[in-house]
Amino acid sequence: MFIFAAVLALLFCILASTVISLLFKLFQRYGVRNLPAIVVNYFVCVICGSLFQGEFLLDASVFQADWIQLAFILGFFFIIGFNLNAACVPRVIDAPKGAKRSFSLVTMKEGVVQAISLVWLAPNFEIESDEVIYQA
Repeated sequence: MFIFAAVLALLFCILASTVISLLFKLFQRYGVRNLPAIVVNYFVCVICGSLFQGEFLLDASVFQADWIQLAFILGFFFIIGFNLNAACVPRVIDAPKGAKRSFSLVTMKEGVVQAISLVWLAPNFEIESDEVIYQA
């Protein structure tokens, strides 16, 4: 039973990750900026949760709870994580020589971010440009 639940959880994670990547690809296509869309998503989640629960989930007592600071910190890290996920979705630009693709690369060593770069690939998948955004 445990193995079935683990496989089911893994399949759900793969599906959710794929859907999120597809949504970020659609954001790019329709000109939606990632950060505002991620922030608006938090409000949509509160509204949907409140509708399903049958009552508004946030009241004044929530903001005085012991765990509220941790919740805000966790939300901040979720926003960072979703932004990194959005940065990993490849972008495509039509150029005279063919479609160029961009990727954001994060280089890590022993769990510490060493560099973040934006790499553009030519149609033959050779690196056309490499812009370092962050260097440790």
